[in-house]
Amino acid sequence: ILGQNNNHKITPYLFNSTPSRLLPITAENALTNPWLFKNYDLLNRVFKTCQQHEGFIPQCDLELSNILAKLPSIELHDEVSSELEALESQYIATLNNAGFSTLSGVKSDIYYHQQKPFLRVVNPTDSPLEITAQVTLIDSADKPSKTHQLKRNLTSGTHNISLPTEINADKITVAQTLKWKSLTHQTTLSRRVTPFNGVEFNVIKTKEHEDYWLVELNLSGPYSGDTIGDIILTSTSFEQATPAKSQQKSVDLAPYEQKTYTFKVTKTDKPQQISVKAILNVDGEPIRLIQELTLS
Repeated sequence: ILGQNNNHKITPYLFNSTPSRLLPITAENALTNPWLFKNYDLLNRVFKTCQQHEGFIPQCDLELSNILAKLPSIELHDEVSSELEALESQYIATLNNAGFSTLSGVKSDIYYHQQKPFLRVVNPTDSPLEITAQVTLIDSADKPSKTHQLKRNLTSGTHNISLPTEINADKITVAQTLKWKSLTHQTTLSRRVTPFNGVEFNVIKTKEHEDYWLVELNLSGPYSGDTIGDIILTSTSFEQATPAKSQQKSVDLAPYEQKTYTFKVTKTDKPQQISVKAILNVDGEPIRLIQELTLS
């Protein structure tokens, strides 16, 4: 009867009204917690720990089978909770920090809101979680530009924590230490300061001859859908009152495809301001990417 993630395929309770000690029936727990067991989250974490670390905690499957067999009897739920708590303590002592992820169920990652990064930490347990972290902003030259120390004590639930930003920052890293009960987990998260929009381009310049520059544009396609549009290069002299000169190339990219587009810019005695615009339709969504550089 037990399926994946210890779900029953046959509901063990058939009754007309919900006893007060049972959880309310919802679409979610009707599928994942048909016993309406109040301590289901602990059961789930202990079950996953057994699955992932069975080699280090032998007989855990047998122990859990004996516990699961009691779940259809509501009068045994308190006994089941006590046995699960004892197993959790046993697994903590046996696995130590290696069991942090499955035993705590804690998740921490970087997300975005209104194009700005933030740290979302989920603590599904009733035990407090301590997080300390060094947040580092990294510029386009891959050098640290700003650091920030973070420390929080988090109760049960989902917590959204603001992260610092800076105009010139390209990436953000969060070197975090999570402490839950007696367990500690260290990891480093790394993301772009602004979310990836599915298409990325990088402009470089190379000197081919004394008479002209070659300006190369590397463009990558999105994860899904086609990309079409145009790349427009405009060159403007800094010191001469001459009209801007434009060149244009068509873009047609498949998912994951990368192409290099090359423009030839005639050299002048004065510095030139180069603006490269990619006006694209990415899987039905219009975007515009702009980069500028100076040729001298």
